[in-house]
Amino acid sequence: SVLSQKQKQNYILSVGHACRKRVKQKRRVLVAFSPECSNKDVAKAYLHACIVGHELASTSKEQRNDVEEIEIVKEVEVKAENKLTQLFPLFEMSASNAGWNLDRTEISNQGYEICYE
Repeated sequence: SVLSQKQKQNYILSVGHACRKRVKQKRRVLVAFSPECSNKDVAKAYLHACIVGHELASTSKEQRNDVEEIEIVKEVEVKAENKLTQLFPLFEMSASNAGWNLDRTEISNQGYEICYE
């Protein structure tokens, strides 16, 4: 499953599992960056991954038992996109007010991914 396909972003998020066995395995949010990705894009991707992770963690046990995995992920994707649209401008403003320059952020991404468990 891929998030953010509708928007032109310099990263792609995907929800998956650590290994092939899905039973009792935690989901992971993986992020792949394009070569044109800016430092601000990395900060946005990190916030996006955190929102997705939070939304995944907040799905109830009953919901996980009654609904197919793909449906849970789709619902989480929509919620995360909506929250990111609302929260990123506030995040940018708060970071700027705190003296942070998101264009010069040094979030370590090892060149291609951030894992949020």
